[in-house]
Amino acid sequence: MKDKTEFKDNFMCLFCAKLFCGNHDENHTEKHYKSVGHCVFINPKSKACYCFSCKEEIAVGKNKNLILNEVKNFVETYEKKKRMEEMKEIHKERYMENAKKSIIYPGLRNLRQTCFFNSVMQCLTYTKPFEDIINDKLKIEEGPLTDAFVQFLKTMHEKLKTNTEKQKEGVKISQEVFAPYDLFNQIIAKWSQYRGFQQQDSHELLRRLLDGIRDEQIEALKEKGEEKKKTFIDEIFGGRLVNCIICDSCNLINYTYEPLFDISVSIEDSKKKNNERGSTIGPDNSNIEEKLDNEEYPLVKDEKNKKDIKCILDDIIVEKNENSSVLSIRDCLKQFMDIDVLEGKEACICDNCTKIRYGENKETTKEKTKTNGKKNGKKFTVKYYQDCDEDYTHIKYYTAWDGKNILTFNNNEDSEEEDAIDNENEKEEKKEEKEEKEEKEKRKVVYRRIQKRYFIDEPPKILVINLKRFIQVGMYGRVRKSEKFVDFQPFLKLSPYLSPIKYDESVNPFYRLYGVVVHSGFGVQSGHYFAFISRNIGEWFYASDSIIKPSDWDEVKKSSPYLLFYERIK
Repeated sequence: MKDKTEFKDNFMCLFCAKLFCGNHDENHTEKHYKSVGHCVFINPKSKACYCFSCKEEIAVGKNKNLILNEVKNFVETYEKKKRMEEMKEIHKERYMENAKKSIIYPGLRNLRQTCFFNSVMQCLTYTKPFEDIINDKLKIEEGPLTDAFVQFLKTMHEKLKTNTEKQKEGVKISQEVFAPYDLFNQIIAKWSQYRGFQQQDSHELLRRLLDGIRDEQIEALKEKGEEKKKTFIDEIFGGRLVNCIICDSCNLINYTYEPLFDISVSIEDSKKKNNERGSTIGPDNSNIEEKLDNEEYPLVKDEKNKKDIKCILDDIIVEKNENSSVLSIRDCLKQFMDIDVLEGKEACICDNCTKIRYGENKETTKEKTKTNGKKNGKKFTVKYYQDCDEDYTHIKYYTAWDGKNILTFNNNEDSEEEDAIDNENEKEEKKEEKEEKEEKEKRKVVYRRIQKRYFIDEPPKILVINLKRFIQVGMYGRVRKSEKFVDFQPFLKLSPYLSPIKYDESVNPFYRLYGVVVHSGFGVQSGHYFAFISRNIGEWFYASDSIIKPSDWDEVKKSSPYLLFYERIK
């Protein structure tokens, strides 16, 4: 027996259903066979059947040894059932453990179709930078909306703290539900569309709420003469986008900056439309170096400028999903940062190319200054642009210090004549300025093909990403909802989307997901909003108005998010 098969598992006798060890030192299976003659055994682990009399494995199939096949199926069913019971027990224990943890979190009463508000407020409640305000460590300006918001946060955290202490003491606790009337009444007072208690857009509510608080802070700071000071909303949610604009003809790079408080990304096919800016996606820039060295780009001589253009136009490399056919939040951000090409009817005016066309960079210009013709004549300057090659512009200044070196008058009797000359000069200058202005207005501005791309220049502490699920279609403003699944992860690396020109390595590019707002239903004015919250890494709970339940990442990642709240890891 030992020579033919190494039996290292237990065996069950199919005559008496007793379990014995296999081919170990004692070998109780073989001893049982020799003592009572029970020769047929099954290995519960592998489901293989053996005959100890023949010292061989018994082949079992649909048409062979049917009784043994039934026994085998029975054992398999039993094992599966046993495993299921064990898994249920483990899941139940974990569920009860999580339930004990999740019950400490207060729910929010639905004030009549206010789930859009409640889901956002659950995410804001557990936004960590607000804790300094809750604990009075950060002083902020007062205002009706601000005060109601801060009081809401304090109430939620007081309830959480009380329940946490009770849980530690082993005291039985019940689910707390808070009715946020004060805050919602302030919202109604400020924005009339919320008076009807109808379903609204949660992203719109978030923006209005934060902008309203920010406006109150700015107004209060102005009154104190501290208008340059940042508000706490700017400190927490504020970042900055940089729009890099490159002229394809002169290769001048312009940078424009825009405030960033959240990012709205398209989940539609990027080939159809490139996010809300609505422009076509740029061409393949794999031959950037070749283009920059080409005669078509004669003005690019500066190596740094060439390097900057290449950095801006290089492809953004993001981590791929296991299933490449599934759109991910990383893909959505990449699409937001895609290159826009504006040409043809969408071409833009290039001031630099206009100046080059009309020779302003090489024209000799003079600053017309005059003296008063007296001994204390004022300094005057003639600015002269010498012809030079395209790489350099030389400026020479010719200066005279005394008016008498230009015009000399020997007595005061000529003062009237002097004034008349001055008046005549002024009229002549005004006439020349007017003619020059008219000439410039007649010029045709130069339109050029440009490429532009957004980057995150200053990443915020809290990054809110809005997935644009509500899409306007048709001529009459009809809105449809996209149910497209978008893969998202509990951690997000932002470095591929940061400005390559100004990269601050001291800023951690890693973010942790702590809040998800989900909309279920078909329209923006119908359906239901709920949220998933992660106060601590690995722990999630489900919040649907007053209902709070334990959850886990497996449940969260299967949802269709509308808003994602990420916090920067310190």
